[in-house]
Amino acid sequence: IASASGEYLLFLNSGDSFYSPHSLQRLAGPEPTKDLIYGNLLLQLGNDSEERKYPDNLRFSSVYSNSLPHPATLIKKTLFDKIGPYDEKLKIAADWKFFIIALFQQSASYEHRDTIVSNFDLKGISSIAETQQRINAEKEQTLREHFPNLADDILELQKLKKLARKVQKNPLARVAFAKHLTS
Repeated sequence: IASASGEYLLFLNSGDSFYSPHSLQRLAGPEPTKDLIYGNLLLQLGNDSEERKYPDNLRFSSVYSNSLPHPATLIKKTLFDKIGPYDEKLKIAADWKFFIIALFQQSASYEHRDTIVSNFDLKGISSIAETQQRINAEKEQTLREHFPNLADDILELQKLKKLARKVQKNPLARVAFAKHLTS
């Protein structure tokens, strides 16, 4: 980050690649001006693939759960000057921490471009179930450090969302809670 000379930076993981030779052109467009410009990913696991589209308007809850797609996000270099580099003490959620702080503490400007930018390899450390506990611990650490007055509420809401997803998958629970799930 410190030695980068461009106006924007983008980080690809070791198993990731650009979707096409024109991916960066489509993402950057004619004149990028926002702090963060993000597109979509093509999730890949073996021969299977699925597009992951990201919302135009970012809410804390959606970024908390899904972050921004760092292999499909241009980050204005001056944003690193303002916030600092990725927190290397975090082994998995350093990019997530950067985006949460940029968007919801520093009010970074952003724009979504509805184009696939990168092929995202789902065999990486952030995608496997075994690391989910560590990811959650790193997220909680970030919440307690940077959003101390909201941390308990955010964590409770995440638990409730997880419970709601379980209820929606269970046919008997859906019937029992149908009235509550629609409101």
